[in-house]
Amino acid sequence: MRQNESLLDKARELAEARNHKLLPFVRQGRSSGTRCVTCARQVYVMPDPGLNGAAIGGDAIAEVCIRKPSGSVRPANRSVPAAKPKLLFV
Repeated sequence: MRQNESLLDKARELAEARNHKLLPFVRQGRSSGTRCVTCARQVYVMPDPGLNGAAIGGDAIAEVCIRKPSGSVRPANRSVPAAKPKLLFV
């Protein structure tokens, strides 16, 4: 069981290095899996992957999370009046 825990820790470490925020792992049969709460990319761990399989896999360890940092969102400028919609008559 210790090997499984170390694989889960390594999978979480790899995904968090790519800015993913993961839910707790859920065990499903022989494997465990989770997903990122922001982009829904997944991570899975298989303690016994077979001859050609990978023990850790998923999109979250291969790709960077698409969430934007909170500093990139600016509040709207209220000093500029909003444009009035134009009505078109045909």
